[in-house]
Amino acid sequence: MFSLFVLRHADAEPMASSDAARALTEKGRAQASRVGRFMAERGWKPTLILHSPYLRTKQTAELVAAELGLGISAEPTLRSGMRPEEGLAMLKTMLRRDEPLLLVGHEPDLSGLMGMLIGTADQPARLEVKKASLWQLELTSVRAAGGYLCGGLPVKWMGPLD
Repeated sequence: MFSLFVLRHADAEPMASSDAARALTEKGRAQASRVGRFMAERGWKPTLILHSPYLRTKQTAELVAAELGLGISAEPTLRSGMRPEEGLAMLKTMLRRDEPLLLVGHEPDLSGLMGMLIGTADQPARLEVKKASLWQLELTSVRAAGGYLCGGLPVKWMGPLD
């Protein structure tokens, strides 16, 4: 069984010199830290945290990782605009049995990937991934319809922000 956590970046500035340069807001920094604490409180510790090359996902991943005592790694595939098939190909090289993975990325890319993993290539499941919401999937195999959704939780249900 493969465990996959999926996290959309936290609240970010609406404008910057480029989309890739958008940084987290103060609220976004608090959201990301809260997600990390929530995971730590439950013993949910991925062995690897991958983020898109965009600043807001890197900052989200850093704050989550700090709460979990982990490092992070940029994954170019997770850039904004990733197609589900690209995400699936990346997961095939990254996921290892009994080594949970956390992806930090963008919408609608993450919902597209998760929809394919729990639906089918022809009929993906429809999901809406809010900012700073954490999702967990269990996969029996890394393919379309290869797993099921354990659940998803928005940050506002994880407790108060600091």
